[in-house]
Amino acid sequence: MKKMKRIPFFLAAALICMGACSPEKESEKPAESVTETVGETKRQPETEISASEETEQEAVSEETELLSLMTDSRYDHIWEGDRRLSYVNYRKIWLDDREDGDPDTGAGKFPELAQALNEMNDQAEKNARQFLEELGDQARDLAKDGYFHELSYQSDGWVIRADSRVLSLLTMDYVYMGGAHGDYEYAGITFDSQSGRRLELEEVVTDTGRLAELAAERLTEKYPDVGFFEPPADVLRKQAEDGSLTWTAGYQGLTLCFSPYELAPYAYGMQSVTILYEEAPELFVPEICQVPGSWAVPLAPGMEFDLGQDGVLDRVEAGGVHGDGSAYEQFRVLVNGEESRKELWFYRDLSYLVHSDDLDTELLISETTSDNDFQITLVYELDPAKEGFWTPWEYSRLGFFTFYEEKGDNDYQYGTKILTDPDHFPMQLHMDLLSTYSGSRWYGLSEGAEDGGYLKPEQSWYDVDRGERYLTLLIPLEMEVGDQGDTRMFPAGTRLWIVRVQGNEVGFITEDGTDCRVSVDLSEWPGRVGGVDASEIFDGMMFAG
Repeated sequence: MKKMKRIPFFLAAALICMGACSPEKESEKPAESVTETVGETKRQPETEISASEETEQEAVSEETELLSLMTDSRYDHIWEGDRRLSYVNYRKIWLDDREDGDPDTGAGKFPELAQALNEMNDQAEKNARQFLEELGDQARDLAKDGYFHELSYQSDGWVIRADSRVLSLLTMDYVYMGGAHGDYEYAGITFDSQSGRRLELEEVVTDTGRLAELAAERLTEKYPDVGFFEPPADVLRKQAEDGSLTWTAGYQGLTLCFSPYELAPYAYGMQSVTILYEEAPELFVPEICQVPGSWAVPLAPGMEFDLGQDGVLDRVEAGGVHGDGSAYEQFRVLVNGEESRKELWFYRDLSYLVHSDDLDTELLISETTSDNDFQITLVYELDPAKEGFWTPWEYSRLGFFTFYEEKGDNDYQYGTKILTDPDHFPMQLHMDLLSTYSGSRWYGLSEGAEDGGYLKPEQSWYDVDRGERYLTLLIPLEMEVGDQGDTRMFPAGTRLWIVRVQGNEVGFITEDGTDCRVSVDLSEWPGRVGGVDASEIFDGMMFAG
């Protein structure tokens, strides 16, 4: 049977999005071969690769780059009086296009992919606004009949793979229109990174019929207690024929996802199955199997991983455990049923599974956020035999890099860096030196870093984005300039923008572009400079919390 859609408008919006994001289909081509399994789509066998071609293919694989991506979750709502009728959340994902971003792996190097993502984001915003209005109207109608429900639409997305060959995304749309529960549905979107064209399954898999057979076998093994509507083999065979399988291409394998009502009742949730590339290499085109030696992916729903590359799929979960209130009071990590818990109070979290050929274990890097956007990053070794699984490394005030820039009235650019490249990624530290702000620096991973963990900074200082806020000298102040230890007296009234922090040293830039710096003694709040209270030297200091 084809995928069952429970909500007509939900289906219409999804179809609009697919039409906007997908290229026009080419005319049908005659089948290249006849296969034994009904519904199979099988490519002609690849020609044998010569030794020189193998060497060239390995060189191409080594050149595979990881993409530089940003993301942001947008929100909107409709209120009527003191009641919120409807609200929407939707996610945008785009190639880093900031001037100080990464031009080598961002929008500058992949313009077609950048355009495809921009069109996808525009359509996501259009769909969300349409949902917002229609759900608001429905909430009003329900209220007239004596029933009030706050209706909502939420769309989320996860980057499953992001390199110079493919960008593969898993998305989930959830809509609540009243009643006992809402409905949700998963979709997979995979782009060719070079052309920005959306790929069909037949361009990644050489034999979709055989893939469906193998996946059906795995589903019955993985979910023995699920009450399937009909044998998964029958459903998957039909979906392979009509092209309705939901799939993503990861770094280790291809995953098929099935939304509620697709294979089984709502109560059983989603089902998923992953086929590793190394397990059945004949099923996949060679290009999809060529991946970087290091990569990072978020813990998306239904994902499985081959920890240690032993050919066995592993289940990794991470998240909060609720206490009596609305906040989480513990952070929990599970690897194949082995559970590690840490006492920690927070509201939200974001976790990435990290692989590097240079490390002897996969890592979990998790950011937790509490009041005033206070962040703590935890780093786990994803091997219960290692101490780092039970006692993670903890980095207070450190989180994933977030960029914000005001462009005008009600116009801004905001985004969080998606962790894709564990060998080179930015993180930001919450600081309170002469004001409250965040500074960022680049990190890589190295076993046995300075703190015994894995996060290894590439520089000793933090860069601070120059914003609209500045400090003004209340009195003349002698500050260090240049790299030779020279000093210079700056007059009262000098405006100073914080641009760099190294230890207790704060670096400024003046209106005329002069770089200068001071050391801050933090033995007394809010700090002393040259033995003088900082509040007597600087005007404009602002602290949060």
